[in-house]
Parts: sequence; C-alpha cells; structure tokens
Amino acid sequence: MSETKKQKRKKTSKLPHGRPSKYLPAYDEQVYKMALLGLIDEQMAKFLEVDVQTFNTWKHKYPSFLESLTKGKIAADANVAEALYKRATGYSYKEEEAKVVPQGQGLGSEIEVIVVAKHQPPSDIAAIHWLKNRQNKLWRDKQEQDITHKGIDISITKFQREDQQ
Repeated sequence: MSETKKQKRKKTSKLPHGRPSKYLPAYDEQVYKMALLGLIDEQMAKFLEVDVQTFNTWKHKYPSFLESLTKGKIAADANVAEALYKRATGYSYKEEEAKVVPQGQGLGSEIEVIVVAKHQPPSDIAAIHWLKNRQNKLWRDKQEQDITHKGIDISITKFQREDQQ
C-alpha cells in the first residue's frame, strides 16, 4: 500500500505550525504583580504588547500563567475586601505625630514623636456597599414585589387613533 501525501507530510513535518508564541515564563510573575495592582486582562495584554485573544490563549495553554494571574487577582480582591470590611465596621489604629516640646529658659524647642491611638468610626456608605454586594436580595435598591389582586377584571384593548383607521 502506498502512503498518501498527507501521511508523508505528517511524518516529515517536525516543526510546529504557525508563528512562535511571544509567551515568556517571566510573564507569570509580571501578571501576578499587575493583578495585585488591580489591572484587568485588557490592560495586562496591552502592557505585554499582545492582543486580548492571545492573552486568553496563554491562560489556556500555560497553566503557570493562569495560576499566577488567578493568585494575584485573589490576593488583590482579598485585600480590598478586608479594607472595605474595616471601613464598614470601624477600626482602631496607632499613628505617629510630631510634637514640639519647649526646652525652657531660652534653650529653644525639640521635636518629639509620640504615638497616638485613634479610631475610625464605621462608614455607612461602606456598610451599605458591602451589604448590597454580599446580601443583594435583602439590601439592593430595586425590590421586586409580586402584586396580585383577585376579583378585578382588567381588560386591555388595542386603541387605534382616528388617523390610522
């Protein structure tokens, strides 16, 4: 039996088809850091000088790329969620302040750094935002109501204007 041209071509063709990928393993760390900065996929693709479609292909083709991207997005989202939670519930913190302390008897003054305990009260806006996203059925602005009334016969007819008749 003789081999077909297609089978011969398969045996002799060892090179991959198409243009070589621009992907580099160093991109894994770069997308992780960009995700921590809050960049979206389109912005990352532009930074890496590739089309969004290529960026999405890399996510499927290179597991380490997708893993780095996902870890960065999760870490960034977790940090923002924690900060929003703190703002919604209020929190205490310590802050350093500079205080001018006179030395007395014409000796001038000295700057002393003191630690002051402060409290940030809860933010209504942050709490509402949190609840609208976490429990949207209870807290969303648009409430769906099921209104039914028995005993009223409503008839809707099609009205025509006189100029259309």
